[in-house]
Amino acid sequence: MEQADDNITVLDDATEENKTETKVADNDSQTPEEGIAELKSRLEMEKKLRFEAETRAQQAQQTATRAAAEVQDSNLHLITGAIDKIKRESDYLKSNFREAMTAGDYDTAAQIQETMSLNAAKLLQLQNGKSALEEKLANPQSAAPQISDPVERVASTLSPRSAAWIRSHPQCITDQRMYQKMVGAHNIAMADGHIVDSDSYFDAIEHQLGFKRAPQTHVDDGEDVNLSAAAAPVQKRTAPAAAPTTRTAAGTPSKSQVVRLSAEMREMASMMGMSPEDYAKNMVALKREGKIN
Repeated sequence: MEQADDNITVLDDATEENKTETKVADNDSQTPEEGIAELKSRLEMEKKLRFEAETRAQQAQQTATRAAAEVQDSNLHLITGAIDKIKRESDYLKSNFREAMTAGDYDTAAQIQETMSLNAAKLLQLQNGKSALEEKLANPQSAAPQISDPVERVASTLSPRSAAWIRSHPQCITDQRMYQKMVGAHNIAMADGHIVDSDSYFDAIEHQLGFKRAPQTHVDDGEDVNLSAAAAPVQKRTAPAAAPTTRTAAGTPSKSQVVRLSAEMREMASMMGMSPEDYAKNMVALKREGKIN
């Protein structure tokens, strides 16, 4: 009996192996065309579901817009009714005012006049509110369309130039890794003092992201200017300088002085029509006078 049971077990295991082999064979038998067809079917289903979701969102927005319009219309009717009521009260008060004045009841006339002034203020407020509501009903503000494209969704929140850059580099939005690198490049550019949307700002970001190769130029870290003469503003002289005495003239250093000018300083000197030496002399003189740090 025990041997028979073992045979049954073996047969069951073999059956399971046959089932597994059948499943594998079924999967392997799928042709590339069938795989493509299945993939297309999935894409069509996802597209259909996305379209249905967008349609439901649009319908919900339209329903909310109609509900808001109905509320505004109801408020307009209420305001119109209140205006008519105050106008009728004003006509009634005018009649009583005339009667009080005819009878010489000036106290009553004064009270009626005060009430008429309050009603006039209420009427003006209601009329202004009615005009505002009528303008809203005549020019309803349509809800901003939902932007499904992630690139356009980000671009819509940026300045025109940054938006144009994003559209020309969509991978920085669609690729999460590139997006993180772009954020890091932006932070580095800001830390380096670049102004957002400037040419240098975009150049720095593109160099960081590898879109541009860094120019093979020497980094301009400043230029040393040797001041052999007095560090004072350059002035035109009408006569030749006097012969030096045994002592150094007051304020004239006995040793040459070296001043480092940055690229910005040299550019400023060029704009002012000055040589780097003259610019450095004026800068040293201003520092001595305490006018600059």
